[in-house]
Amino acid sequence: MESIQTALAQCEKICDEYEKRLGLKGEGALFNRFCDEVINAVYLIAISDGHLDKAELSTINNSFMVLTNEEMLTKRYGTDYLSDDSFLHKVPDSIRLVAKAEKAEYLGGKCILTNTRVLYKFMKQFAKVMVNCGGYHLPFAVMLANFFDNQILEYLFSVEDEDLDLEREASDEKMELQRYLVEDRQTLFSRNSEEKIEEIDEILAKVDALIGLGSVKKEIHDMVNLLIVQKMREKNGLKSPDISRHLVFTGNPGTGKTTIARMMAQIYKSLGILKSGHLVETDRSGLVAGYMGQTAEKVQGVVQRAMDGVLFIDEAYALVNGKEGDYGQEAIDTLLKAMEDHRDNLIVIVAGYSGPMEKFLDSNPGLRSRFNKYIHFKDYSEQELLDIFKLYCKQQDYSLEENMDAIIMDKIRDLKDCNPEYFGNARAVRNYFEKVISHQANRIVKTSGAEPDDLMRIIPADLP
Repeated sequence: MESIQTALAQCEKICDEYEKRLGLKGEGALFNRFCDEVINAVYLIAISDGHLDKAELSTINNSFMVLTNEEMLTKRYGTDYLSDDSFLHKVPDSIRLVAKAEKAEYLGGKCILTNTRVLYKFMKQFAKVMVNCGGYHLPFAVMLANFFDNQILEYLFSVEDEDLDLEREASDEKMELQRYLVEDRQTLFSRNSEEKIEEIDEILAKVDALIGLGSVKKEIHDMVNLLIVQKMREKNGLKSPDISRHLVFTGNPGTGKTTIARMMAQIYKSLGILKSGHLVETDRSGLVAGYMGQTAEKVQGVVQRAMDGVLFIDEAYALVNGKEGDYGQEAIDTLLKAMEDHRDNLIVIVAGYSGPMEKFLDSNPGLRSRFNKYIHFKDYSEQELLDIFKLYCKQQDYSLEENMDAIIMDKIRDLKDCNPEYFGNARAVRNYFEKVISHQANRIVKTSGAEPDDLMRIIPADLP
């Protein structure tokens, strides 16, 4: 069997084409319906042995890029796989609609419904995959799968062979499906769903590719999984706890807080939580004014720019300094009100040193209830800082002379020892890298006839 994703893409193309020809206003709803019906059938076949095992559930989730469980599937599809009213005794709506529409193109004569048979083939083959995904199969499950496949095939034979009132038949099928779309019944699968699983996976892959940040990466994965499941529970009529999406990032400078905040904004957009997913960065200077009444306006202006995205406030603790005549507290109070007023289209991430951030959260009783998710960014290890330096070199088309790792490591260690309390981690390494390439440039301009390799190579003499 060709790969499931390749076959599914072919089915999607066919559904989209016939949806367009029939003038349906579902924007991919015919394909969504097709996938929903495939899941319905294979789920009923899978539970014929009394339960849905891990391999079967994983096959459904991975093939259709959904995140569901047996409870959700049972709530949507039930457990009836034997009675005459069971879905397994029906010809799926998506098959009927495409079959009648395709038949109409042949003006009633005998034909082979090539496109409809592609959809049928996928249903048949995916049912077979489900029957065998655990490495074994039960005769009863095989019987159910064959029964479902055969009745679809018999239906296709009847449409291919008979002269029907095709205009009326196709119209009836179109009206039935359009009525389904207008009712907006939810499906487990939705290509245009609010959660774009492929996009989320791509963003998480970028998170995982970052150097270090092991505990942060786990926190992000756990949070995304929770949000996806929460959205799935809502779609299936299950209760979901009200989870605050605002975040507190703690840690020293240069530990990746802004980078992760930018990626979180993209994830929130892909999850359908935010429409834009852009990031607006600010700090105390961007929020606090020097005169009474101006701070509230300044905060509101920043909030408006961040609407439908993420507002990232670096060194948020600086808003609390306790000095008389300071308007930092006004900025906090105005921000808190904005978070409440725009709870559905604004997410705020505050960042700073661990200790001072506790003081910030205590500055208003409402802050801790809204910021209840903390992610701590540890300092990079010396090896990770070396890897970051080498990454900067690679990104900017520089190469290191052999056996320089130990020398660079000593230089990084010296940087840390100079000001250990306020060492800038990756930021400090970036600044050091810029000094290195400046020294390299000074060396090269003093030589004549530099080759491309010379322009790229960094040697020990370039290290300040």
